[in-house]
Amino acid sequence: MRLDRLLGIFLFTGGLLLSCGYTWLLFFSHLERLKWWAIAIPVYFIILAMAFVAAWIGWIMVTTPPPKPLGDVTEEMREKLEKLRKELEQ
Repeated sequence: MRLDRLLGIFLFTGGLLLSCGYTWLLFFSHLERLKWWAIAIPVYFIILAMAFVAAWIGWIMVTTPPPKPLGDVTEEMREKLEKLRKELEQ
């Protein structure tokens, strides 16, 4: 069997088991403390992931140099175009 099929079977089975276990824990468990943790842990990880994405975007914005002014870019393109025309004429 191919590796991608085995990985797909693993992910599918794991997803089903996780969703069934989480549903049982949240709605059918009689332990109130477990119900609280079943909500608190996923919410914590979602907030952590959102904070990580915000920090990552901020880091990218800080470390990315500003773009060249449009006038410089068009001047460079004109120079390259003239150079190419001269090469083609020869």
